[in-house]
Amino acid sequence: MILGVILAVSATPFIHPTMQVPDRPPVPAFTELLSRIEHRLGPAAVDCGQFYIKQLGHAAASAKDLRRAVTCVKQKAANRTPAFVIVQLQGIDSSIAYGLLAHADGSLSFYTYDDDPSGGSGAEPSFDLEACAAPKVAQTRGGSPDIRCEPSKSM
Repeated sequence: MILGVILAVSATPFIHPTMQVPDRPPVPAFTELLSRIEHRLGPAAVDCGQFYIKQLGHAAASAKDLRRAVTCVKQKAANRTPAFVIVQLQGIDSSIAYGLLAHADGSLSFYTYDDDPSGGSGAEPSFDLEACAAPKVAQTRGGSPDIRCEPSKSM
């Protein structure tokens, strides 16, 4: 009996408390972001991709994954279906992200999010939107894939 308990416990994978579980938002930093997205788009918004950093110094998503997510958001906007994408960026003293929103009216927005823009003094999170006419995936100067946006004239 004791051997069975030892084997069961030793077979359980150990996850360090500060490790992020892939494809899940780091808690609580991005729980607030998801809440803000739901407030803007409603609870039925389609998740076109949530990309969180799994290893320091590496991009949260590949160019292929971002292209697939951008295509999803654009298709949902064309169908007037709310949808979103979240891409985590490496922050120094706060959790930051950016992404796209497809609104029920067919418009697209690019957003940035910072859970503590003051850098540690507990300021209210920032969630800034700008209209986005033509989102696309491009490479940064450092070679990482990135979502870029042509601003629209109407927002």
